[in-house]
Amino acid sequence: MYKIAICDDNLFFIKQLRTMLKEKIRSDDQIEIYEYHSGEQLLMEMDHFFDVIFMDVVLPKRDGMSIAEELYRMNPLILLIYCSGTILPTTEAFQVQPYRYLLKQEMNQSWDRNIDDILHEMKLRNQKILKVTCEKEERWIHSDNLLYVMTEGKHSKITFYENEEKQRKIKTITVRENIREIEEKMDQETCYRVHRSVIVQFNYVVQIKNNIITMEDGQKIQISRMKAKKFHENFSDYMGVKYRREK
Repeated sequence: MYKIAICDDNLFFIKQLRTMLKEKIRSDDQIEIYEYHSGEQLLMEMDHFFDVIFMDVVLPKRDGMSIAEELYRMNPLILLIYCSGTILPTTEAFQVQPYRYLLKQEMNQSWDRNIDDILHEMKLRNQKILKVTCEKEERWIHSDNLLYVMTEGKHSKITFYENEEKQRKIKTITVRENIREIEEKMDQETCYRVHRSVIVQFNYVVQIKNNIITMEDGQKIQISRMKAKKFHENFSDYMGVKYRREK
């Protein structure tokens, strides 16, 4: 399920954009569109994350750019689209990097192609985002930032990199999903379940010795005897692809 938010105080523009989106959405796509008429309303009702947010730059009370900064602190993985009828892009607008900056007066000219690009990018990004529930709140983790997953009773414990105040820090959280549910959402070419209770991300393996993996944060993980052969094959394939890509 994809969720798109439109935050704009111009009801006619919202109607136009909603119509344009519906024309582009395929019948088999599960997409919900939400409308907000102020940034404050959007922030108050952010009980779930959005895949895409169309944000008006000029809004009552607070401008869209300051609202976007708060949204990014809540979820830095959103696909942000600035929309403006009067203001051209400035350096201030890019304090929070948008995917597109669209001018409303060009809606009948360039928006058709841009909407195609936005929906395509939304689906590509969604493939790399792990959506989990932590303490009854939805959390999004980019799969490239995930180091490893371990079982925690009926649930799972995820260790990953997160950017905090422009610093990259390692965090560990417990989530409601079990390890099998998480494994189904991950890229099988870049990770492997080395034990029934542990999944590792190949990119953060720093050493393998006597079937014991040392991860980038120093965590040591035992590879089960039954999984060892397949792990080494998959890891070798991954490193081969990575080496060719980086040459």
